[in-house]
This record gives sequence, structure tokens and C-alpha cells, in this order.
Amino acid sequence: MTDTAGTQIASKTSSVAAGSVGNFLEFYNFVAYAFFASMIGAAFFPGHDDLARLLGAFMAFGAGFLARPLGAIVIGRYAERRGNRAALTLTLSLMACGALIIACTPGYSTIGLAAPALIVFARLIQGFSEGGEVGPATDFLYSLGSGRMAGVYAAMQPTTQMIASLVAVSIGLGLSFGLDHDALYAWGWRVPFACGLLVVPAGIYLRRAQKDDHAAHAPHTHGRIDPVNVALVFLIVTCGTITTYLRTFGVSYAITALHLSPRIGMATGAIGMVFGIVATAFSIWAFLRLNPWAILIPFGALYALAAYPAYGFAVHSPGLFSQVVLNIAMFSGSAVISVLMYSVMLGAIPAGSRAFVFGLAYTLAVTVFGGATTPAVTWAIRRLHDPMIPGYLSLLVIPTLLVAVGILGRRSGLMERRA
Repeated sequence: MTDTAGTQIASKTSSVAAGSVGNFLEFYNFVAYAFFASMIGAAFFPGHDDLARLLGAFMAFGAGFLARPLGAIVIGRYAERRGNRAALTLTLSLMACGALIIACTPGYSTIGLAAPALIVFARLIQGFSEGGEVGPATDFLYSLGSGRMAGVYAAMQPTTQMIASLVAVSIGLGLSFGLDHDALYAWGWRVPFACGLLVVPAGIYLRRAQKDDHAAHAPHTHGRIDPVNVALVFLIVTCGTITTYLRTFGVSYAITALHLSPRIGMATGAIGMVFGIVATAFSIWAFLRLNPWAILIPFGALYALAAYPAYGFAVHSPGLFSQVVLNIAMFSGSAVISVLMYSVMLGAIPAGSRAFVFGLAYTLAVTVFGGATTPAVTWAIRRLHDPMIPGYLSLLVIPTLLVAVGILGRRSGLMERRA
């Protein structure tokens, strides 16, 4: 390998890391908060029982979703004016501020109502930054390559989501084994948020070091935005968001609906994430070599056909093995089409408007459906006494996702691209 080639690879790797670090931190904090929600509720939210305190913690978490659309609009426009580098440095700094507040705020017993107020404020900061992060970051990654490689780089977003979730789950498992109940509730739950802050200085350095080649300074790159394409992008993100939150709900689902131990839920979730990462690597290989239809039809059909039986197996034979099967099916199925999905969505939006349009569509979908999926599924399971609710939802959402990807790709001419 020549020095020039080595330098180019190092530069590209640095750029991918810079574009992905915010997404990593977002999902890491999300999973950490979900796993330690009962302890956060006990620390910050007064209540007569554990359920009331847990509800307070989840309501504070939900406040972050309300700030996402504003972040998408404000930071998306800021990215168009100042470029992706400036926008991404800002969003990562804001994420760090939110995590620092959560990690360091004294409990309700120490500062009273100021404690839950600060947690809500921290989640609003995080929601604002997360809403502003996704558009510029995904556009930045997509712009690193051309042709099919653009989709490969953009697919680092779902890849880093799984890696971040795996890291958070691993830290959670380690703490649950290493600390007793009192230590976890007293201070142990703060450790994951403090650990997440360790990536921030390196992330800011990487982002500030990037050359900003964003098209914000070239108005001619703003092509006509097709509203049908935007609607299809929104539909794809909506379906993808629901399946993502069903997977994230997996640990709570195993514990509350199937009455399994937390360790089984966490361990099998981690196994599913590992298989998802491997499936993403296969997805990249297939995307670079196969016709898009040869990916979408067979692998998409396998994903759609496997989800419902996997839930059925988990419900009727609850245990370690069935949970492994369910998590592998859900994580691998979504991962194997992830590169194609991101390539089609981003390729259908004009370059100059991509950060703002994709960011807003993504954020609106996540705000409405991401925030509602977990409580709605939980409510339906309890109301109907049917733990197969996630399986029924998968029967609707996954085929809709696949059809929308096919239609959008065909409308944009992206399903025929071979290089």
C-alpha cells in the first residue's frame, strides 16, 4: 500500500468516525436511560410507589422527543448556512451537556424539585441536539462516497446504533453483576452516562478537523424536492423507527410480558446486536455486488416472514433459546436491508436540501412514532392480555417498509444503479 493510499484510508476512516460519533452517543444514552430508568426515577422523581417514579422518569425521557423537531429545523437550517461541520460540532457539544447534567445532578432528596426540573431540561437539550444531528450527520456520511459507496457510508448510522446499544447493554450487564442493589440505586446508574462523556472530546476533535465540502454554499445543488418522494421517505423512516423501538423494547418485553429474568433479556439482546452487526457487514458486501432487487426481494421477504413466527416461538416457548432466535431474527433482518434502505432514501433527495429534508422527515417520524411505540405496545399487551402484539405489528410494518423502499427506489431510478 502506498503512503498516499494509506493516508486516504486514514482520512476516510476519520471522516466516518466524525460523522457517526453523535449517532453513537445518542443511542448509547438512549439505551442507558432505558436500562436504568427505575433507578433514575427513584433518584429524581417523588412518588408513592415504584411505578409512579418510573413513570416520572419515562415522562422526562419523552420530553426530549418534543424538542426534536425544533432541533431538526434550527440546526438543519444552520447546516445549510454554515455547513455540516459546524452543525455537527454543535450537536455533539449539546449532547454532552445533557449527559453531564444527568450524571451530576443531585437527587430529589438533596435539592427537591430542582432535581426533576434539571433532568427534564437535560432531556430537552438532548432532544434538540438529536433532532439536529441526524440530518447533517447522515448527509455528511452520504457525501463521503459516490454511487453505491455513498449508501455504504450512510449505513454507518444504523450500524453505530447497534454498536452503541451493545456497548450500553454490556456496561449495564457488568454493573448489574458487579454492584449490589443499594449501590446501583445510589450511584451505579450514573456510571454509564459518565462513561459516555469519554467519547465527546475525541468526537469534537474529529468533527472540527473535517473539511466541510457541504453544498450549502452552492445554491444550484438545491434541486426540485418531490413531495411524493419525501412522503415515502417519511413512511420508510416511520416503519424503520417502529421496528427499531420494538427491538429496543425487547428487554422489557422479555421481563414484563414473558416473565423472564433481566439477565436473559439483556444477554439475548446483546447476542442479537452482534448478529445485527455481522448482518450489516453482509449487507454492505451484497449491496456492492448485487442488483438492489436481488437484495430487497429475497432478504426482505425472509425478514418479513421470520418476524411473526419468531415472536410466536418466544411467546409459546419462553426461555433463553427462543429469545436468542427472536433477537437474531429482528436485528439481522433489519440490518441486512439497511444499506439499501439508506441509499434509496438519501439518493431520492436533492443534495443541497438533503440535511434539512431528511433530518426533518426522520425527526418527525421518530417524535411521533418512536415516542409512542413502546408505551402503546405495552398498553396493548396489558389491555388485551396478548404478548403477541409486537408480532402482529411486525406483520403490518415490515411489508410496508419493504414496499415503500421498492417504490421510492424505482421512482428515483436508484434500484437500477449497479455501480
